Amino acid sequence: MPMLATAVAAQAADMGLPAYKAAPPSLLTTNWSGFYFGGHAGAAWGSTNDDFNDPTALAPFRWDSGIPVSGPLAGGQIGYNWQSGWMLFGLEADGSWSNITGHGLCNTTTFFMNCSSKIEGLATVTGRVGASIDRALIYFKGGGAWGRESETISNVALAPLATAFSSNLSANR
Repeated sequence: MPMLATAVAAQAADMGLPAYKAAPPSLLTTNWSGFYFGGHAGAAWGSTNDDFNDPTALAPFRWDSGIPVSGPLAGGQIGYNWQSGWMLFGLEADGSWSNITGHGLCNTTTFFMNCSSKIEGLATVTGRVGASIDRALIYFKGGGAWGRESETISNVALAPLATAFSSNLSANR
């Protein structure tokens, strides 16, 4: 029986294709530039500390109070960020309606009276300076804050005052 044999070199099916290489790591940072807006809701608690001094000669009157306050707040914010390379600069304004209230006794010149406090609204305007590092934004923020507060002092017709009265003071702080 005659036999015919031929030598053939083995070849892989993927021969000739380039080897796979992972993509190089990105050197670009996230871009935080642009306009933004949003809403917020929450709660606040703390205390208000107020002093009042009326040096009227006929009836000098002085009171101070430290009233615990708490309540809800809700509002919105708007701002804009500018990014140049890894540095970030921004401005933001926000405003909140609030119903942060508290009641307690306040110490007056010679007797105790009822005091109450209500913070009706809060607002801030701030600037921001920061750095974008990969997908994180690290920044410092500072600015001004305003609050609308009203204080009420009243009695319930007890001695030494024979008649009931109530007085309300409101202020932007």
